[in-house]
Amino acid sequence: MSECFRHNMEAFKLPIDRGFDLVVTRASQHIGINARAGDPAIDRPILLQVKSVQITEPPTREANREIWPCGFPIKAVDVDLLCRVPDSALVCVVFMLNTSDYSSGRTAYAWWIPSARVAEMKAGGYFLPHPDDPDKLLLSAQLRKNKQLYVTLLRANRKSGGTATGHTVAPEQFDLSKLCTGTLPALP
Repeated sequence: MSECFRHNMEAFKLPIDRGFDLVVTRASQHIGINARAGDPAIDRPILLQVKSVQITEPPTREANREIWPCGFPIKAVDVDLLCRVPDSALVCVVFMLNTSDYSSGRTAYAWWIPSARVAEMKAGGYFLPHPDDPDKLLLSAQLRKNKQLYVTLLRANRKSGGTATGHTVAPEQFDLSKLCTGTLPALP
């Protein structure tokens, strides 16, 4: 919610769990000298499903990269709802523990996936069956760091039955100010 506030949006927590966690608006942009009333990008509310995980394990190393695997469990009915509601998005948040001799804290990395992309990902095998719950799916990701941090989403490998690298999350998806306002590169 605070990230939405930081980008001049209003965020409201929904009191019941019916597939969406937050309603985000840009109503404040209708007020003042630079008002943008009538702009479709700000006139409609956006419904968000928020999923988060915490990484506490150290990374594995591959070549010159550090890799942290993570997974986001999500109800299958919620994935279907995200696919059906055009003004919605899935927001994934990863909390990483940072410790040193002098301090301890958490860093959050968040990215959003618009409804249309969720539908493409569902069709492309990115939402895998959850190993412990038949009513849930699992969106698997890897945070990777060589010189900078980036996120790769994994998809089903139909040949081996395991997972394969799907695509890297686009940099603009880490900017909540661009939430559902543009087109993203095509999936591989």
